Amino acid sequence: MAVCPQGPLDVPIGAIQGYGWFPITMGTVPEPEEIDKAARRLTEFINAALERYPIDPRKLVLLGFSQGGVMAYRIAMRQPERFAALVGISTWFPPELKESAASKADALAKLPTLVQHGRADDMIELSRARESVENLRELGVPLVFREYDCGHEISASGISDLTEFLEKKVL
Repeated sequence: MAVCPQGPLDVPIGAIQGYGWFPITMGTVPEPEEIDKAARRLTEFINAALERYPIDPRKLVLLGFSQGGVMAYRIAMRQPERFAALVGISTWFPPELKESAASKADALAKLPTLVQHGRADDMIELSRARESVENLRELGVPLVFREYDCGHEISASGISDLTEFLEKKVL
């Protein structure tokens, strides 16, 4: 079963509207307080979904794209023992999480993680994904990092790699 919550905020993405979890202006750093507020709301959603739907809590995976990936990282770093795996796609790991997450090293060492990013991503630079991978590895997170010939999107190759990752690590 997959439950895919959508960010509650309208976010302009060029000529179209997307959805986000916290306010952000291109070229600026989002406010950590806004991210925390959104993370609390999303955690409440996850808790309600676990009560309402027949979800095996041992197979609970956090997966997020862009801002959703930031949310996934934030929630997983707070309760890594709660999740079977973590996936971040076209996103970044907020560096301020590193210090507080270090105290959860044992649980993080058991959290298989997949990080995917497009080489031509013009919304979140590839360097931010690579920096995220370094921070996660320093925390002892077992991870797989994949780069794709695409922009700020999910590619067919990414879906294939994601499927393989989930089959091996969770199913």
